[in-house]
Amino acid sequence: NYMQTPIIYGEYLYACMDNGVLTCYQTETGELVYRKRIGRGGTGFTASPVASDGKLFFPGEDGNIYVVKAGREFEIVATNPMGDVCMATPAISDGALIVRTARHVYAIGKPVDRVASGCDRAVIRCRSAGKRGLRILKRCRVRRCR
Repeated sequence: NYMQTPIIYGEYLYACMDNGVLTCYQTETGELVYRKRIGRGGTGFTASPVASDGKLFFPGEDGNIYVVKAGREFEIVATNPMGDVCMATPAISDGALIVRTARHVYAIGKPVDRVASGCDRAVIRCRSAGKRGLRILKRCRVRRCR
């Protein structure tokens, strides 16, 4: 069995078991808010969740990223197929969700259409394509700032 790292987001602590049972607690009181299943029951969850913009992202070993609305009410707002096994914890940077599957790494978010100047970090310029709330940034190239 795997034990993902729980996440505190807003007023709630979210803990997902490796079988997809998601438990939400109120952080101040420890009150159980809900316990619901994400995935199909046979779906394994190895990676820890991440959160941004009022949503929690749970990568499943079935190749889907389950997006759960943060808050008191349980709601899966999207299920996004990545087409490959997801076992690594995603990262969030500059508004992009970085996902590593068994064969690929994806940057998902709004396309970056600017070239920064006078900075010390890389800027990614991409064209986008995607559906269902995730925009997969394709044909990316990294340019060093000058």
